[in-house]
Amino acid sequence: MIKSIQLLRLRNDEHVQFNNDLLKFCEENNPEALKIKNQYDNLLAGTQKMEQAYLQTRGSELTKKITAEDEVRDKLVTGIEQGAVFYTYHFEAEYTEAAELLLQEIKKYGTGIARMNYQAETAALNDLIDKVKNNDKLNAAVTLLGLMQWFTKLEESNNRFNDLYIDRIKENAQKPDLNLKELRKESAEQYKELVKHIEANTLLNPSESYETLIKQLNNLIDKYNNIHRKS
Repeated sequence: MIKSIQLLRLRNDEHVQFNNDLLKFCEENNPEALKIKNQYDNLLAGTQKMEQAYLQTRGSELTKKITAEDEVRDKLVTGIEQGAVFYTYHFEAEYTEAAELLLQEIKKYGTGIARMNYQAETAALNDLIDKVKNNDKLNAAVTLLGLMQWFTKLEESNNRFNDLYIDRIKENAQKPDLNLKELRKESAEQYKELVKHIEANTLLNPSESYETLIKQLNNLIDKYNNIHRKS
């Protein structure tokens, strides 16, 4: 007999791995010869859906890149603002006037561009960069303060961020709506059906193949049950 295991007590990653290990044992022992091909195929399909949903819950690789790029542009715009503040203490009036002009423009966007949500920050930076490029006085002020290279880097970072953000929107639109909790329940039922057919066929057509598979499955179940006895 195959030992019992409460699959829904396993963590998401454990459940996926348990199924993959179990399916591997079944495959090695030939599901067709064991007369469990339909149940094997059902569990395989269910496990693949469950694994896909699990990977989605872990977050897109694009999300990590977006977060990292947002930090880059936050530092750049904060550095520009702090640089302007530094020049307000300059001993020459033209530098203090240039710094105040730039700060006045930055303050139009509220208490802090870097604290805005993603889309609002992208729009604000695009607008600020556009003004620096096309407003002669502002352009001259930024050039005098030696901050034009900062604005170039800021524009590059903001464009990269926007490209990544759009790519993630496209990626999310292509993902199927998968509910991991429901898929785990379905998988547990598919597992029960597989076990039921293995045990029934073992009684009706006893063979060494069934004995080997059952031994492998029981060792696997012991391994996963022990994980939660120790935790």
